Amino acid sequence: MKNRGFFLFFIVGLLFGALLLSACSSEEPTEAPTEAVEPTAELEEPTAEPVDILPTAEQGEPTLTANENVRVRSGPSQQYPIYSKLAGGETAKLLGISANSTYYAIEVPIVAPNTGWVDANFATISNAADLPVLEAPPVPPTSDFVGPEEGDPTLVAADAVFVRSGPGDQYPAYGIAEAGSKGLAIGVSEDGDWWVVRINPEIVGAGYGWVLKEFVTTENIDEPLAVISTPPVPTTGTLPAPDPNGPYGIANAYINVRSGPGLNYPALVVAAPGASAEISGKSADNAWWQVKVSTDFSADGFAWVHAAYVVAFNVENVPVVEAPAPPTTNPNPPEGGYSCLLVAQSPVDGTVMETGQAFDMVWTVQNAGEGTWTVADTVITKVTATLEQPLSSIDTLDLAADVIPGATYDVTVPMVAPDFAGEFGEYWIITQGDVTVCDFYNIIQVEE
Repeated sequence: MKNRGFFLFFIVGLLFGALLLSACSSEEPTEAPTEAVEPTAELEEPTAEPVDILPTAEQGEPTLTANENVRVRSGPSQQYPIYSKLAGGETAKLLGISANSTYYAIEVPIVAPNTGWVDANFATISNAADLPVLEAPPVPPTSDFVGPEEGDPTLVAADAVFVRSGPGDQYPAYGIAEAGSKGLAIGVSEDGDWWVVRINPEIVGAGYGWVLKEFVTTENIDEPLAVISTPPVPTTGTLPAPDPNGPYGIANAYINVRSGPGLNYPALVVAAPGASAEISGKSADNAWWQVKVSTDFSADGFAWVHAAYVVAFNVENVPVVEAPAPPTTNPNPPEGGYSCLLVAQSPVDGTVMETGQAFDMVWTVQNAGEGTWTVADTVITKVTATLEQPLSSIDTLDLAADVIPGATYDVTVPMVAPDFAGEFGEYWIITQGDVTVCDFYNIIQVEE
């Protein structure tokens, strides 16, 4: 969540002309494994209530039979989150085995490339004399939970779990929360199936994500949490078709296509499962692929996707590409409970604008407190602008309607990009009487 600490960023920007940030966050995305994952002493715990009908093998084909209810994961270890479940006695098409022989790969049609992994301790195989060894996919990056204080509402990851940008599989994952990690619980989805949790805003600017209730336990949640509005489902875009004889990748989930190799770079577009793109480079840590995109999404025609969500082909000679400068982000993590949540923002931070380009800046905020924001005593105010270069010609806005607890409100400010290149932004707040109940900002990149 963008918070009041961002005001310090603007003051520093006014004094020095730019905020200096490290090119790397404190938690880098997990590097793609180069060796087989070592077997663990702990066995995969069976689970109940299997879902998802998996295709069965034809007679004589390699087959896996679950000895009991077992999880189907995205990779061959407990570091990987769960895709689905296989019921005891249920069979599936057997595709291969992990390098350390501890997990079997089966066909899972809900993901590309149709592969899930089952702990070998809970399965029996047949017709598998020459089972191929399959390479483990990269482990998804870690999304840092913001640690709760003693007595705070707390979520505990019971397993490796996806942290998503919304309450559903159609929302791209920011990464995973590792089993045992704890985060500050701040809300619940409208359907009651997902928790909303604080995550490090240095990693993800919004400062919060969504985790499926099935894979977390709770502490200190004695009263109902605020119901958080469901954000809009991301619109997917089409990427240029790759040459099948050259390096390319296929998305194995809904994936954010970003302006740089890190979760702190803004998402330019979302690619749907099965979407393909030409791979033009890789990051120095091998965790991200650079891909070719339309210039409608990126001025130079390049963007980045995390390797954990891509199946790559013909990439043996792909060069290492230098990462673009990271966008400015809020360096201050949220402190405690806020009475406001930033639900959506358009355009996103880091968006590239042409000089003199006019645009409407829209922040969608939610009243996450206990009191109503009333028209009579609530004002929306611009606090400052970076480099003393305002983007808008107005300084205040009246609240158009009362905003009850749990409701959302769109703050729309007409803006114009400066007529010279640089990084610019404005910082706004909502005050009720003498109390600031909400704050938010934007950052744009202007190119000549």
